Amino acid sequence: MKAESYNIKRLVLAYVLVMLSAYGVVQFKIIKEMSSSELLAKLLTIQTTKVLNILNLPATCEGTQITMSPPSDKPNTMNFFAMDIKFGCNGIEAMLIYAAAVAAFPASWKRKLTGIFAGIILIHVANVGRIVALAFIGVYYPKIFQYFHVYILQGMMVAFALVIFFVYLHLNASKTA
Repeated sequence: MKAESYNIKRLVLAYVLVMLSAYGVVQFKIIKEMSSSELLAKLLTIQTTKVLNILNLPATCEGTQITMSPPSDKPNTMNFFAMDIKFGCNGIEAMLIYAAAVAAFPASWKRKLTGIFAGIILIHVANVGRIVALAFIGVYYPKIFQYFHVYILQGMMVAFALVIFFVYLHLNASKTA
């Protein structure tokens, strides 16, 4: 029982140290600018715009901004709406929470790296879905956009990262059993 308690304490300590280190690195101005406007946010913007157009919500993007406008053949069917994918919207926090948990959990580095890579891809895809949902809410229900943006869908991203971690734990446990 004491060994199990020690392992849990060690896991929690490792998680906290990895999270603090990751958040420390992410807070550097050069990292924020690089990951927000140059890399992840632009990728997220382009992918979200493509999905919106596939779902028949006409959208264009420029840089990290997505603009939705009514189709020319149905000018009064929806509101104009624009979103700018900022640093906190790019999913990096959920990715860090997940990656830190996987890195802290005792497993081989091969399993850890595979788990981190797969989890980050899944979290990114979920974040594209989150931004698509926010676009629809912003266009058709603009009064509740801020509520969904800040409270509901952000929390769902963290919860999704946790679920992905539990799946990783299950898969990792089944490989060691």
